[in-house]
Amino acid sequence: MNVFPLTCPPLRQHKDDITLITQHFISLHAEKTGKNILGFTPEAMRLMVAYPWPGNIRELRNSVEYAFVLARGKSIRPEHLPEKIISFNPLDTKFLKKVEYNGIVNVGLSEKEKLLNALQQADGNQTRAADILGVSRITVWKRIKKHGIQLK
Repeated sequence: MNVFPLTCPPLRQHKDDITLITQHFISLHAEKTGKNILGFTPEAMRLMVAYPWPGNIRELRNSVEYAFVLARGKSIRPEHLPEKIISFNPLDTKFLKKVEYNGIVNVGLSEKEKLLNALQQADGNQTRAADILGVSRITVWKRIKKHGIQLK
């Protein structure tokens, strides 16, 4: 089993993918249930993206299924989401993750701050920064572009 190890970073490190994955689960549940739900309202999707997903993809799938059961119209609204997502407080310390770079611990940093710290530790090397962050080199490159970071 361990001939070719795969590393799957946590969903909280791939916030950009939540919308796409959520839409996939909507399509699956629409086909399975026959409900004509097309997607999430912008407010509901903001809540989904803000949540840290400690249960990763299974928790996301279960949350979409939960919302599907409650939704009656064409869209999933915030009131259809599980309570833990609606009431999530980003300042709740149980959700803050400690990130350590060469002995320096940073708590609750933004994506851009984490990226800048990793790039600094890696002397601008995107592959090493990706290893530090536990993401792919392509993800690092996309985040550099997203945040307008200029490498020297």
